[in-house]
Amino acid sequence: MRVQRGDMSHITRWEQRILLVLNRMECKSSIGLLPTVKMPKSNVLRTHMTRIWQVWLIAAYFFGVCHSSVVSGAVASHIGLVHDGSSKPPGDRLDISIVFMPGEEVLTLEVRAYYRKAEEEAVRPLPTQDPSRQGETGELMLRVSVAKPNDSRGTEVKLVIPYAAMSLPPGEYEMGYEIRGLQGSTIDFVRATKFAPLRVTDRKRKTMVERAAQSQTIIEKIERQAYILKDGELEEAKVRIEVPMPIREGARTILQVDIPGEFSHPAPVKRPSTIPPDPSAESLPLGNVVWDSLDQFEPESKRLVYFATNRNVVDATLKNADRYGNELADVTYGTCLINIPIETHSSGKLEVPGWWQRRNPEKHFLVESVTVLDRSQFLAATDPSDVLLFVHGYNTKFDFSVLRIAQLVHDLQFPGRGIAFSWPSAATLTGYFQDEKMNEASVGALVDVLKGLVDARDREVNPVRRIHVISHSMGNRLFLKAVRQLELENKNFEETLRPFFGHVALAAPDVDATTFSALLPSVIRQAEHVTFYYCESDRALGASRAIHIDKPVGLGPFFADGLDTINADRVNTEILGHGYFASAHQLLLDLALLLRFNLSPDERHPPLSIRSEYFGYPHWTLALP
Repeated sequence: MRVQRGDMSHITRWEQRILLVLNRMECKSSIGLLPTVKMPKSNVLRTHMTRIWQVWLIAAYFFGVCHSSVVSGAVASHIGLVHDGSSKPPGDRLDISIVFMPGEEVLTLEVRAYYRKAEEEAVRPLPTQDPSRQGETGELMLRVSVAKPNDSRGTEVKLVIPYAAMSLPPGEYEMGYEIRGLQGSTIDFVRATKFAPLRVTDRKRKTMVERAAQSQTIIEKIERQAYILKDGELEEAKVRIEVPMPIREGARTILQVDIPGEFSHPAPVKRPSTIPPDPSAESLPLGNVVWDSLDQFEPESKRLVYFATNRNVVDATLKNADRYGNELADVTYGTCLINIPIETHSSGKLEVPGWWQRRNPEKHFLVESVTVLDRSQFLAATDPSDVLLFVHGYNTKFDFSVLRIAQLVHDLQFPGRGIAFSWPSAATLTGYFQDEKMNEASVGALVDVLKGLVDARDREVNPVRRIHVISHSMGNRLFLKAVRQLELENKNFEETLRPFFGHVALAAPDVDATTFSALLPSVIRQAEHVTFYYCESDRALGASRAIHIDKPVGLGPFFADGLDTINADRVNTEILGHGYFASAHQLLLDLALLLRFNLSPDERHPPLSIRSEYFGYPHWTLALP
């Protein structure tokens, strides 16, 4: 697998499935790295045994061995790995975000390193001569105790694995880490990094490194114009929002650093799998000497996402994204098979080919095929699991809307179905006013889609299925109006036992304050939780403000009962600053903790860093990256 230096390391889909099995079974032992039989001379047999374990676990997942879907222990919501030979001490830096579940106060973290030679398949624990970092059999292991903060369920742990502690002879290797979280002898989670190439030489070297000034964070208060919806009345007021600000202290210095054995990380090369399975292999006892990493199995690079669209059909014979245009039509439903560049993809990026580039499955998200379904087929296909519905904004083509929901589902590791509602945007920078007309004309179509999803959910035997929504930019106008109309059509909405939606995220709303305040109460009534993300540096909303005179609410804080208001100023690094909801790592992590673990804002620290109150309403700020 390709691993970029300094990039966030993600587990593969095989690991996701197996870790889900572990969580559901509340397993007492770890298989973040699958143990194989002790057979140093038989790569074929070893590979076959690994696949036997893999098949058993996947079968357990699909056939009901894992009967509970509730996460019962702490989770590692993010693991970052940086190879840093210039800092003191030279070594690998692990950045681990931990979220504690209710009732947990202390967690033990165990980190083990594994390696394999470049020409071999066998994976072994990495040895060390450092007694302070040594496990029972001489392997490199770090064990730390992590306490839950008093004011949050989340905390960050930073660990350094020095190169000097690694006892490896000169050669070419691949190395990775396994991270376990334990409550006593019970394992809460197992996470594994991908293997990264490692080169060790027999010489030591001294290098001169320019060390930057030490970075710190202070809290700064910035004056903003806020809207407050109280007792049905909209008010405006100035407020001083607390935001984190990075500062630097001291001067830049030049350091002399000793790097033992010259550990370096060359560019990775994909290792083709050439070993066929051995059908004659027999089951043998498990050993603890030779291990196989899960990341040798190719993760799934194809994902099926669903769509509902009121765009016109340009050519009914086409089975790709060009099938749909940008004019109004009746609602049609279907699925798209999406290629995900799993080996080069970075979380928060939607890698699509530019007009000058060829389509490359190894580098780009691509719509490979489009399959049309009728309404009943669509609802039946989305029935069994939770749903994440995405409503896009201005200047969006059909293919971009389905690619975006695929990226969100992938990056959030959302366990249910991803659906894009694609209304007929003109998909041009100059088509803003045309998009406004099409957006308004699409309300009825979205109402029809929402009604079908809600009715299908209410007919189900499983009462825990939820419909989550992320609406972006101008898509918020469409979603807010559709929910209000759906609520009015449901005469008994106040008497229903459950709201229409689970979590609703209103991201960068391109909606004026008067319209927003009139429609927001319906969404709050019909959702379990409503989260509002805003950012002052959103240039696209700044352009909307210049056009309409009225300020879009997505540029500043908005307070109302039942609304979680979150400031994204310090995480927005985009040029236009408008797609931060799907690109900023801290915001994606916040959405993952919300959608997957149902955590409140006060329980999502990190990535939320500052909680304040203004006019009696809570307000949170995303932490610095």
